[in-house]
Amino acid sequence: MQVFQPYEQWDDCARYLAKDPKRLNKQAVELYQIYRAVYALILGQPHGYCRHPMVLHIYHDGRPYNLFPYLYALNREWICLGYRRSAEFIRNIQDLEKRLAPYFTSEPYQPYYCKSPDYSYDDVFIKYQKLLHQKWGITPPNK
Repeated sequence: MQVFQPYEQWDDCARYLAKDPKRLNKQAVELYQIYRAVYALILGQPHGYCRHPMVLHIYHDGRPYNLFPYLYALNREWICLGYRRSAEFIRNIQDLEKRLAPYFTSEPYQPYYCKSPDYSYDDVFIKYQKLLHQKWGITPPNK
């Protein structure tokens, strides 16, 4: 599980992932699963992903980061591509956001990556971005 953030703005991230609908959908589902595990941690209930590094990062010592705007952006792009989301899934997301809202930190989200003396976040991101561009058969934009 991960939160792929190629751009600072969540809407831009979702538009970027829309080039790969399978990855776009997977990101939305993973983020939902992360928040289910975060909520279980807050309630002190067992959950299969409670020890996952990404879950613990977003949990943020009981003051979770609010990435629901990203989840909604991912779902908007998914629907714009002509796919559907069940009304139940949307309700579940909204309900989960309401339950977590009192706990959200006001701090901005801090990207998470595996810390290694050999790789920085930028190194990992650039490698992943190159793989996506290669997969999509596009030339990377100049920055």
